[in-house]
Amino acid sequence: RVGNPLTVEVFIPVAVKDYWNRSQPDSDMQFAPYFANPELANVLKLVYGLNIPAAPRQDLLGVFVPDMQRLNLAVPPAANPHRLGPLAGDNAGWPNGRRVGDDVVDIGLRALAGVLVPGFNIAPNNKLGDGINSNDVPYLNRFPFLGTPHSGKDYTQRDGTNGKGSYPAGN
Repeated sequence: RVGNPLTVEVFIPVAVKDYWNRSQPDSDMQFAPYFANPELANVLKLVYGLNIPAAPRQDLLGVFVPDMQRLNLAVPPAANPHRLGPLAGDNAGWPNGRRVGDDVVDIGLRALAGVLVPGFNIAPNNKLGDGINSNDVPYLNRFPFLGTPHSGKDYTQRDGTNGKGSYPAGN
């Protein structure tokens, strides 16, 4: 499980999450109604006033069902990878595999908003995101690709509280 990010968090209702986790990807079509009419898409419509494609959403089934990682080896690696993968013309990105720099939250939110459906790849649907467009530490060009992690004992934040629930002096 967890072949695709956000699948259980976005599409699968709480009442069936344990059943989902116990099931196998080859039986994922039994969950198709949750992907075809995702509750979170309706929330985006209500909260942000987005024009969302009507159910049933066949576009989401093609991305998220079955819940397994896919990799099409016929797609060459991108010379200049883009964090939005295929939404930015970079077909080597998620959901075709998953690179460290793929912004799966922004891609997933935009797919949920309907950008894969003709007529819906417009603002604000194609502008949705979590506000984090890059990593704060540069990636490495060799395995393990992730930069040095932040110190576990250094609890100060760059743009927030001091880790104790109050702002540092001078802010």
